[in-house]
Amino acid sequence: MARATRSTKLPFLSARDAGVTVAVKLGPRASRDRIKGVRGDVLEVQVKAPPVDGKANEALLRLIARTVRAPKTQIELLRGQSGRTKLLLIRDATLSSVESHLLDALDD
Repeated sequence: MARATRSTKLPFLSARDAGVTVAVKLGPRASRDRIKGVRGDVLEVQVKAPPVDGKANEALLRLIARTVRAPKTQIELLRGQSGRTKLLLIRDATLSSVESHLLDALDD
Protein backbone atom coordinates (compact mmCIF):
# COMPACT_ATOMS: atom_id res chain seq x y z
CA MET A 1 0.00 0.00 0.00
CA ALA A 2 1.34 3.43 -0.94
CA ARG A 3 2.02 5.99 1.74
CA ALA A 4 -0.27 8.96 2.17
CA THR A 5 0.86 12.35 0.97
CA ARG A 6 -0.17 15.17 3.31
CA SER A 7 -1.24 18.58 2.16
CA THR A 8 1.30 21.28 2.96
CA LYS A 9 -1.43 23.93 3.34
CA LEU A 10 -4.16 21.95 5.11
CA PRO A 11 -2.86 19.40 7.65
CA PHE A 12 -6.17 17.50 7.81
CA LEU A 13 -5.92 16.40 4.14
CA SER A 14 -4.01 13.37 2.83
CA ALA A 15 -3.82 11.92 -0.67
CA ARG A 16 -4.21 8.15 -0.94
CA ASP A 17 -4.49 5.71 -3.82
CA ALA A 18 -8.31 5.74 -3.61
CA GLY A 19 -8.68 9.51 -3.23
CA VAL A 20 -8.27 12.12 -0.51
CA THR A 21 -8.92 11.69 3.21
CA VAL A 22 -10.23 14.51 5.38
CA ALA A 23 -9.97 14.50 9.19
CA VAL A 24 -13.05 16.24 10.60
CA LYS A 25 -14.37 17.29 14.00
CA LEU A 26 -18.15 17.48 13.71
CA GLY A 27 -20.38 19.70 15.82
CA PRO A 28 -24.06 18.71 15.52
CA ARG A 29 -27.10 20.83 16.43
CA ALA A 30 -25.54 24.07 15.16
CA SER A 31 -27.54 27.06 13.94
CA ARG A 32 -26.49 26.30 10.34
CA ASP A 33 -24.40 23.94 8.24
CA ARG A 34 -20.91 25.39 7.77
CA ILE A 35 -17.19 24.81 7.56
CA LYS A 36 -16.10 26.54 10.77
CA GLY A 37 -12.33 26.45 10.37
CA VAL A 38 -9.19 24.53 11.18
CA ARG A 39 -8.27 23.38 14.67
CA GLY A 40 -4.93 21.64 14.84
CA ASP A 41 -5.01 18.69 12.47
CA VAL A 42 -8.77 18.62 11.87
CA LEU A 43 -11.34 20.53 9.86
CA GLU A 44 -14.08 21.83 12.14
CA VAL A 45 -17.54 21.45 10.64
CA GLN A 46 -20.94 22.31 12.13
CA VAL A 47 -24.28 20.93 10.98
CA LYS A 48 -27.87 21.65 12.05
CA ALA A 49 -28.81 17.98 12.21
CA PRO A 50 -28.84 16.15 15.56
CA PRO A 51 -26.52 13.19 16.18
CA VAL A 52 -29.43 10.76 15.97
CA ASP A 53 -29.86 7.88 13.50
CA GLY A 54 -26.91 9.06 11.41
CA LYS A 55 -28.55 12.41 10.54
CA ALA A 56 -25.50 14.50 11.48
CA ASN A 57 -23.22 12.19 9.47
CA GLU A 58 -25.50 12.49 6.42
CA ALA A 59 -25.53 16.28 6.75
CA LEU A 60 -21.72 16.24 6.97
CA LEU A 61 -21.40 14.14 3.81
CA ARG A 62 -23.79 16.48 1.93
CA LEU A 63 -21.89 19.59 3.07
CA ILE A 64 -18.47 18.19 2.15
CA ALA A 65 -19.77 16.96 -1.23
CA ARG A 66 -21.22 20.40 -2.00
CA THR A 67 -18.04 22.16 -0.82
CA VAL A 68 -15.60 20.08 -2.87
CA ARG A 69 -18.02 19.81 -5.81
CA ALA A 70 -18.15 16.03 -5.81
CA PRO A 71 -21.15 13.68 -5.91
CA LYS A 72 -22.21 12.59 -2.43
CA THR A 73 -21.74 8.99 -3.55
CA GLN A 74 -17.97 9.67 -3.73
CA ILE A 75 -17.79 10.68 -0.04
CA GLU A 76 -17.35 7.81 2.41
CA LEU A 77 -17.20 7.86 6.20
CA LEU A 78 -14.22 5.64 7.05
CA ARG A 79 -14.05 6.20 10.82
CA GLY A 80 -16.08 7.90 13.51
CA GLN A 81 -19.64 6.79 12.83
CA SER A 82 -20.66 7.50 16.42
CA GLY A 83 -18.04 10.01 17.56
CA ARG A 84 -17.32 13.64 16.78
CA THR A 85 -13.91 12.97 15.23
CA LYS A 86 -14.30 11.48 11.76
CA LEU A 87 -12.21 10.42 8.80
CA LEU A 88 -13.77 10.87 5.37
CA LEU A 89 -12.60 9.57 2.02
CA ILE A 90 -13.36 11.53 -1.12
CA ARG A 91 -13.00 8.86 -3.81
CA ASP A 92 -11.28 9.61 -7.12
CA ALA A 93 -10.42 13.16 -6.02
CA THR A 94 -7.05 14.87 -6.26
CA LEU A 95 -5.36 16.55 -3.34
CA SER A 96 -4.97 19.83 -5.24
CA SER A 97 -8.66 19.98 -6.19
CA VAL A 98 -9.97 19.25 -2.68
CA GLU A 99 -7.42 21.61 -1.17
CA SER A 100 -8.47 24.41 -3.52
CA HIS A 101 -12.20 24.02 -2.80
CA LEU A 102 -11.67 23.85 0.96
CA LEU A 103 -9.38 26.90 0.94
CA ASP A 104 -12.14 28.79 -0.89
CA ALA A 105 -14.67 27.67 1.72
CA LEU A 106 -12.36 28.68 4.58
CA ASP A 107 -11.95 32.16 3.08
CA ASP A 108 -15.70 32.78 3.23
